[in-house]
Amino acid sequence: MRKFSEGLLNDNLILQTLNISSGQAILDAGCGSGYMSKKFANLVGELGRAYACDVDRGQIEILQKEFKDTNIEVFVGDITKKTDFDDSSLDLIYLSTVFHIFSKDQVESF
Repeated sequence: MRKFSEGLLNDNLILQTLNISSGQAILDAGCGSGYMSKKFANLVGELGRAYACDVDRGQIEILQKEFKDTNIEVFVGDITKKTDFDDSSLDLIYLSTVFHIFSKDQVESF
């Protein structure tokens, strides 16, 4: 079963509020099924990059196949730990319906 929050939130309002533009780099942290990663990738266009990250290896394997040859880079990762991203290399880090699962220590390290 694939994890997702699709349908739980007003995606149009979120995207409008985030004011995403072409060329940006966006990390979808805790991407689940990757449905928001797809929306981000469309908005940043060919000049931009969307990153889809989740701790669930099985989910990431599915997305790696689904997003092959797109502007979405998919990887297994724990966003409460150090990432390989350079400082200031991301324009936006998006978290939705994942923050509640972090421990107090994870929140502080994030």
